[in-house]
Amino acid sequence: MFSLYSILEFTLLVLNGFAIVNKERVLNKYLKNNQHSFHGEDSSVTMRLVHLILSIQTVLRVPLIAINTVVIVFKVLLG
Repeated sequence: MFSLYSILEFTLLVLNGFAIVNKERVLNKYLKNNQHSFHGEDSSVTMRLVHLILSIQTVLRVPLIAINTVVIVFKVLLG
């Protein structure tokens, strides 16, 4: 039912979804709300998710392009 390829493809799709989230539209409202808080720690689940998305957008931009290209070629050649 589930194969290793389908799990890897699912992970790639989730990473692609995180990579295309628009910072100005979606993430800025959470980042601005955090600037006005009196607490110095970012331990909330929402802020951890925002920082995870920002990290994925920063670190995995070029590798995602390469991995997506390989997956597209693989799908075109083998179906």
